[in-house]
Amino acid sequence: VKTMSYRFPGIEVDEGDFIVLHLAPEGSAAEIDELGADISLSGGVDASAEGRDLWSGSGALPDESGVLCLRSRPGGPPVEAFFYADEDKDGEPGDDKLSALLSEIARAGVWPIAGRSPAWSDALRWNPSSARSICRFASACGPSSWYVSAAGGQSPGSPNPGPAAVTAAARSARKKAK
Repeated sequence: VKTMSYRFPGIEVDEGDFIVLHLAPEGSAAEIDELGADISLSGGVDASAEGRDLWSGSGALPDESGVLCLRSRPGGPPVEAFFYADEDKDGEPGDDKLSALLSEIARAGVWPIAGRSPAWSDALRWNPSSARSICRFASACGPSSWYVSAAGGQSPGSPNPGPAAVTAAARSARKKAK
């Protein structure tokens, strides 16, 4: 299990602003943290003209399974969390850093677990894909507040299509297949 952290810089954001945190920058000089009013400064792969781009060298998220935990300050209690896992994983994650973090976010009430100890089934289950994003559509915590976008539905720096659009796209694809 690998842990990484990113500390957001002190920046002014307004309700409705989007922050795009790039976790796998290429090291290009165009990858500029947009800390001021101008959110068109940054370039690089997936830079967003509509979102405030920030670049982290801490490393990318794991592709198949992982936990994200947002704290208002380093060492503070979790205020938001997200747990995702490959749909083929079964049982308990093990007795390590991952389980400890899952237990912490469950105690903080920012991600529910069904039993006495964390299990892969407590996660948003998905079939990992580079063409599909994991998206949040509700402010409640837990896997029911998240969905996986339709193929090609990634939209860094702007709202993702809602789960209804994903369902409609899936129905349309099934209809075409028949």
